[in-house]
Amino acid sequence: MLKLFRDSWPVARLAIDLGSARTRAYVPDDGVVFDQPSVVALSGGRRPRVEAFGDTAQRWLSPGAAVPAQRVMAEGAVTDVGAAAAFLKAMLREIGQARGFGRGPAVVLSAPAGSSAVDREALQSAALAAGVSEVHLFEQPLAAAIGAGLEVAEEKARLVAVVGAGTTEIAVMADGTIIDSQSLRAGGDDLNRAIAAAVLRAHSVLIDERAADRLKRTLGVARVADAGQETQPVAGRDVARQAPTEVTVSQQDLARALSLPVAAVADALLMPLARIGPARAAEVMDSGLTLTGGGALLNGLDEMLQAATGLPVVIADTPALSVIRGLGLVVEETPDLALLDA
Repeated sequence: MLKLFRDSWPVARLAIDLGSARTRAYVPDDGVVFDQPSVVALSGGRRPRVEAFGDTAQRWLSPGAAVPAQRVMAEGAVTDVGAAAAFLKAMLREIGQARGFGRGPAVVLSAPAGSSAVDREALQSAALAAGVSEVHLFEQPLAAAIGAGLEVAEEKARLVAVVGAGTTEIAVMADGTIIDSQSLRAGGDDLNRAIAAAVLRAHSVLIDERAADRLKRTLGVARVADAGQETQPVAGRDVARQAPTEVTVSQQDLARALSLPVAAVADALLMPLARIGPARAAEVMDSGLTLTGGGALLNGLDEMLQAATGLPVVIADTPALSVIRGLGLVVEETPDLALLDA
């Protein structure tokens, strides 16, 4: 759209969605060029070295790995600025080598609408330590709305929820800005923990996060009433015998386990609506809720939220990519990124 400006850009620019589960990067004209777990494995010593990141490091999260790996984000916040910087630097090197980046790029990073000043400073510090030349933060729900194709500049109020791994961001927006928001420090990771806890209670078997996530994706449902008779085996460790074992988990067990964290999302959705006044609330009732984020794909979540809130609910196309696509459009269509800081 604004390709005329690109010839005058002094440095490369890109968008980054540094998420609790995955990090995605978008380069103008190329689209999404990186989509891997937000995990890094660092060697020990006074000057830690990146041994692996992304997909490779994800496999090293298991106990007993030669080099322990760590997540760089949790609940929408940086857990360790040094580790996050090392992860971003490795990612930028991989992206830049293929595209001939010169000096550090200008970066637009997503930030939860409810993030604190400390959390935002940690995001910026990690990016600058990774070698970027400038960093600008953009509110995650607004990016998700843009990526979902919503006309955010319209006067009519809209409600958007980003159900991520570490947080659920809920925002009412109109005239291109967020007029009210609610941040819930719960998301897909909490669903995984609820599933693992349910398996432990029912079978005295410990399962890891990846096994819980697979169960959520293949067998999980948002409403107990929608649960069928389906079952699925899952491997874990018997607590009493401390030995590997396999147990069978039912869809009904999973639905009961997920009911509380899913209900928390429904409750959080109603909070901004109670604060925005009757006229704006009526507009939201008409425009409905747009669900984005990977957690939006939980089977039946849209129907459950519609029943709980009375709002029409639509799941965005490829909801896990809504934020990064929106950030990418912002990067492509903003001639001066400093305008984002105004």
